[in-house]
Amino acid sequence: MQRSIFHAASPDHSSHRALTLAAAIALALAGSSAPRIAHTATSAQVLVVQNCNDSGAGSLRETYAAASDGAVVDLSQLACSTITLTSGPVSSGIYPGSVAISGSAEHRVTISGNNSGRVIVHSGEALQVSNLTIEAGVAHDFAGGGCIFSQGDVRLSNTTVHDCEVSTTGSVAAVGGAILANGRAYLLGSTVSSSSAHAAASTADGGGIHASYVFTDWQSSVTGNSASSGDDHLARGGGAYAAGGLRVRHTTFSGNSAGSGGALYVGAKPGFAQREILNSTISGNSASGAGGGVRSAFSITVYNSTITANQAGFDFGAGMYLGQGAVLSSTIVAGNSSSGGLTASDVGGNSQGTVFGENNLIIASTLMVPKDTLMIDPKLGPLADNGGGMLTHALLPGSPAIDAGANFASLPGDQRLYVCNPKCQLAERSVGDAPDIGAIEFGAPDHIFDGRFEVET
Repeated sequence: MQRSIFHAASPDHSSHRALTLAAAIALALAGSSAPRIAHTATSAQVLVVQNCNDSGAGSLRETYAAASDGAVVDLSQLACSTITLTSGPVSSGIYPGSVAISGSAEHRVTISGNNSGRVIVHSGEALQVSNLTIEAGVAHDFAGGGCIFSQGDVRLSNTTVHDCEVSTTGSVAAVGGAILANGRAYLLGSTVSSSSAHAAASTADGGGIHASYVFTDWQSSVTGNSASSGDDHLARGGGAYAAGGLRVRHTTFSGNSAGSGGALYVGAKPGFAQREILNSTISGNSASGAGGGVRSAFSITVYNSTITANQAGFDFGAGMYLGQGAVLSSTIVAGNSSSGGLTASDVGGNSQGTVFGENNLIIASTLMVPKDTLMIDPKLGPLADNGGGMLTHALLPGSPAIDAGANFASLPGDQRLYVCNPKCQLAERSVGDAPDIGAIEFGAPDHIFDGRFEVET
């Protein structure tokens, strides 16, 4: 049985109650059918890293190689700030099972690949990384994973992975610029950014993340990643390439680019029934072909989200390009464009596809949309810090999306979950007569901050 030693960091370190409520909401939203992302191990083997040396006694390299199933490799005692690898990636033992590498939320340690190789290679069923920064990893082979390669799952909690690269020559494919998980990839309160997958004359999939199933939640961001290929070959999923399954929640995808599926590409790998986006923002991504925001081979479900300002080379479907239609509820898909910004292009795809659902705002669609769909400027603010640890689009006063939405997924909060000023308050999913359309609720949180509030329970 797979073990997990996976702890999230609080949005306000002064309040353990904020952590408890946030984690509870995140897990509750997952539903009973979602893959389990966390539980606390009761008897974990803790191996303490004693120094920031590249190798030798007490180093991360030696400690991780000795870790067995269920072990925690603990970096929280380190006084140094950076481990710079000069002799290749740190690698697990041959049969490591599930292993956690954990730092301190108060003193973040960086593990750098020094632009000379991968950072972490795991040959077991799950690698869990928490409270760390992973950076500057490089790979040049078909296996992929510029910073992190795992034969099984990769699970990130309160971790940033950035400036990683997979680049290949000849007909070798490039996959997983930052992270390659042959199993599933999970992000909880984490960021994957500024990474790339580039193939000279083959496919390039997953500039940021490549996995069979991609799960993101609780104030995560996937930003500024790219998938590209020479010789007009496929380049899919600039932010993330999900081969078969997807569950994106409380996450922002922005500034990613690819040939198709600039932010997200959802493939046709069998065995995955779940493909959904909830309480999320997909903004400012681009594709030279179809789907500047999202391209999905199968039907996808999108609730209470905002998809805007994405661009594509194809004449339609710059926001969403759908292979088999979609179910949308209380979602904004507007302000997306094709032909260099000259053509409004929000939803498109297979001509047999239909968009089902209710309470949406979609301006330009080549597919049939529900009869109650609003087709008017949503009056969005710029992509900005509206609280919650991610960039989002707030609704401006007078927006037609205010009080025009629904909450059929029974979400307790909007995308941000919390706004902290300095204490953390739940950003309610419904303020006023009805929920708003889109990822952010106008007027939430519906409280006055005076610095004395605790998180409501």
